[in-house]
Amino acid sequence: MATPRKGYWLDGERLPSVTTVLGARKDAGGLIRWANAQGLEGKTLEEARAGAPEAGTLAHDGIEAYIHGVDYFRDSELPGLIELHGEDVVRLAREGFASFLDWYSHSGIIIDPAKTELTMISKAHRFGGTPDAIGEFRGKTILLDWKVSKGLYADYVLQIAAYTKLVEENFPGMVIDSAHLCRFSKGVPVFTHVRMGKSVLDTAWEGFWHLRQAYDVDKWMKKNRIV
Repeated sequence: MATPRKGYWLDGERLPSVTTVLGARKDAGGLIRWANAQGLEGKTLEEARAGAPEAGTLAHDGIEAYIHGVDYFRDSELPGLIELHGEDVVRLAREGFASFLDWYSHSGIIIDPAKTELTMISKAHRFGGTPDAIGEFRGKTILLDWKVSKGLYADYVLQIAAYTKLVEENFPGMVIDSAHLCRFSKGVPVFTHVRMGKSVLDTAWEGFWHLRQAYDVDKWMKKNRIV
């Protein structure tokens, strides 16, 4: 049996992912400085990237498990989690996850487990992505995205706008009324929720689409050895 090809494909062509499009024009200076700092600490790049998961990452994992009916932080699993990640990290992760549950239980949002982590491609705009979750709020369809980061960034809005287009193209007749960014801070149990309405998503989509077109121009210039 043939092994499925990784990535997003259409008509034999590998399509860029949403994050690839957004990352193509990022300044690499920050990444270079980070890699240099890891080297000064005596770490290889592989060792730095394989660092222990932080509390925010574990809380994120807890959300995904919860949506599918699994209690990630159930008492029977705690000894194993503590052994892997340390007592302080697990405690902070549980606190962050509890903050999410408190918000979610009062939000009125319903998440469909069958509509999480769906791999999609856009034939119209030729890119791919995997939105975290599709849900419902007061009878209207919404998009949800989980993030673990130190802050809120413009790229997140562009990314979610692109995911909105993916969902609407792959589910004809479905209209995303709003998107909800749920963020955990790295290392600390801080949970933040940001709602983005239709007007924000439409404007952000224009920004992403310009970057998508620029991605093809950059690719063409490299292929023809112009740069």
